[in-house]
Amino acid sequence: MSRRSPDAMKIRCTAKLQFRAFLTTAKLEFRGAFSKEEEGMPETIFNENICKGCGLCVTVCPKKIIKLDTTRVNIKGYYPAIVNNMAECIGCANCAKICPDSVITVKK
Repeated sequence: MSRRSPDAMKIRCTAKLQFRAFLTTAKLEFRGAFSKEEEGMPETIFNENICKGCGLCVTVCPKKIIKLDTTRVNIKGYYPAIVNNMAECIGCANCAKICPDSVITVKK
């Protein structure tokens, strides 16, 4: 078993402490890089004129904020999908992925 000098052990301990401090700082900076306040709110845009009102987007929305607007019809004669409360949108884009007609665009 090899023995290290006290100076070598002191240097090693100092290096470990500096590395741990670096990791803690890096972790905090990484978390802050993706905060919602800095990114802004996601925006979900529907091209209502080509929406067929199939309701797939309503089904897959995890926040349940998309609904079919039964108070009006679009050019094709269907009830278009709308976002009920944009402030609750998390920008997951599940609605855009499932839409068969590419009606929905999610901007983050």
